[in-house]
Amino acid sequence: MRCDIYGVLVTLLFASACGADGEASSEPAETRASEEARLNLVLVNCPLGAVVANYDPPLTQTPRATTIDVNTTFPACVTLPGSAVTSASIVVPPFVEQGKSCSDLTDIGTVAMPMVLWNTGETSSLKTTQVRVATQGTLTVVTGVGTVVAGKFQGAIANRTLTFLTADLTEGCLAGEGLSSINGQDTLTLTRL
Repeated sequence: MRCDIYGVLVTLLFASACGADGEASSEPAETRASEEARLNLVLVNCPLGAVVANYDPPLTQTPRATTIDVNTTFPACVTLPGSAVTSASIVVPPFVEQGKSCSDLTDIGTVAMPMVLWNTGETSSLKTTQVRVATQGTLTVVTGVGTVVAGKFQGAIANRTLTFLTADLTEGCLAGEGLSSINGQDTLTLTRL
């Protein structure tokens, strides 16, 4: 029996029980059940988000109070069969951070509580803490982990990765007026505990 196209997509993204040749697995039922349990750990994966962060007044090397507004759109999210979630956006209500400067630009900290708005109209509130900031070649990658504290998928683990061109960050901060906004990529994956 052949796996259907949706099954192949799920296989590629969530390591389902279909074999490499697309044939249904002939493994014992216990092994397939174990694979299905692992498959159910990923609740939703939104891999191709676009993030925009705005700073008012623009960030410079001098720390000062700054209003920060961050928004991400995820045009395509993949979920398990039966879920109506197909896209999302993350909205961080504008907030003021004291003493913000270019030196701590990628510190996502815990100041704001991002809210995910799913295409279904449901929401998820995330509490994210910074895990790691790394420069990888020409990119600056900020990886955060946390939990869904309210709404859809409550209790799930949230993994978020924001990627920016390092040159955009550096050049913006060195510009006379400072860095007023940055654009980058964002990914979001929610997994069951």
